[in-house]
Amino acid sequence: MSSRAPDRSDAVLGGQNSPPRDAVVLGGLAGAEQKLAHELRSRHQSIATEGWKLPAPIDPVRERGRLQLIAKGLSNRQIECQFTEPSPYLLSRLTARGRSDFDRDLSLLRMGQIVRNFPWDKTGRVALKTAVVLNIYEKTPDPNPHSKERDLCLAAIGPDRRSDEQIVKIGLTDLYAIDRNHRWENCPWLWTDKDTPHTELLGTNQHIATPENDRAMRSLSLLNEGKIEEALGLYGVILSTVLHQILGGGIVKNYYSDLTWRDLLVDTLRQSAPWKLPQAVIDEAARIDLWASQKKSRKPRLPLLKLALFPNQRYTHKTCLMLTENINDRHPQLIMQSSAINDRLHHTAWKRSISVDFARYGITIETD
Repeated sequence: MSSRAPDRSDAVLGGQNSPPRDAVVLGGLAGAEQKLAHELRSRHQSIATEGWKLPAPIDPVRERGRLQLIAKGLSNRQIECQFTEPSPYLLSRLTARGRSDFDRDLSLLRMGQIVRNFPWDKTGRVALKTAVVLNIYEKTPDPNPHSKERDLCLAAIGPDRRSDEQIVKIGLTDLYAIDRNHRWENCPWLWTDKDTPHTELLGTNQHIATPENDRAMRSLSLLNEGKIEEALGLYGVILSTVLHQILGGGIVKNYYSDLTWRDLLVDTLRQSAPWKLPQAVIDEAARIDLWASQKKSRKPRLPLLKLALFPNQRYTHKTCLMLTENINDRHPQLIMQSSAINDRLHHTAWKRSISVDFARYGITIETD
């Protein structure tokens, strides 16, 4: 074999040039973890870490109890779906292609799937004041050129209060899809008969045994252990210096942070599918490149995706947890940044399915 052929550690401990954002790492899971440990040590040596502590590991008994409560609520859902006839005005806004897509989706709708998958609260009951975008359609330009363009969507809208009739209403509506946590236009298995892809069970024993599944399982195990940065690092995702300090329980100057910020950071990242984060950055970068190419006056910019809002803030511009791309090495990076807009990255683009956690803890949902 040539002396230049890569061995187990070459690609991991080799050159200093930054890899492409979607590059693979050779050397297997052990090599990736070796590289990650080296990088984290180097980064943290330059940060004041006095009093820094790992988040506490998840208590498996309490976590199983939490998931069982959700599963029980999902099994006992007493709700129904109703289709609402669209208004003539909204129908008139659809282009020929939009109308064709809308009619197709109506034929594919499965109310039972929507009942099973509609977002839930901590007890598995239907989440209140929640709208789910099922699909977005091509429409004619807004007649008012000065108004902010709403999206014309097929949406499932739940009740506002527990005292309301527990009905999920499905119909054509106009709303700002970019503001919504729940968007299923790329997840048709949640509202049609389409089979759930194997990728939705990545990180469990129910997925096909592959090195990629081993890495996902290891990542979720690290999240449970409180080793958040190591879990994300298996997919090249890094935390900013400020977030590293908050993760360790530190109070950061110039931010009105307290331990509730750490709790939100840990809880948010523990709900994530770390393997989805790099793809979310790639997709957003591609969208921005396309947008910038459509007009000479538009300038390319870094992807910036809001995951969560830190609590206890009273000002218009609020500090958020954002996913972006590191300007130096192009790795996905989590940062803190203030924002006054409601745009956010929808849950299916960065969170793992609850089915993953049910499978990991051996929990099943009883269905009729």
